[in-house]
Amino acid sequence: SKTVASFIDEQPKRVRREIFAPAGKLGIIVDSSKDGPIIHSINGDSPLVGQVFPGDYITAIDGEDTSNWSAYNVTKLVA
Repeated sequence: SKTVASFIDEQPKRVRREIFAPAGKLGIIVDSSKDGPIIHSINGDSPLVGQVFPGDYITAIDGEDTSNWSAYNVTKLVA
């Protein structure tokens, strides 16, 4: 399994969530942004439904900072 940390930037606060994802495909589509990898969409059968949301930034995977990673690098690791 992988630990995925994400946050959503809502004014005036940020909400940080730590998610424990099962091994295997996570069913998320990730985009690159100037602030780091961001969740674009979540498949309806994803094990992360209700835990992460479109617009969430992926800030770490298994404790490793992902803020400078591209969507390609994140997808390669979690797909």
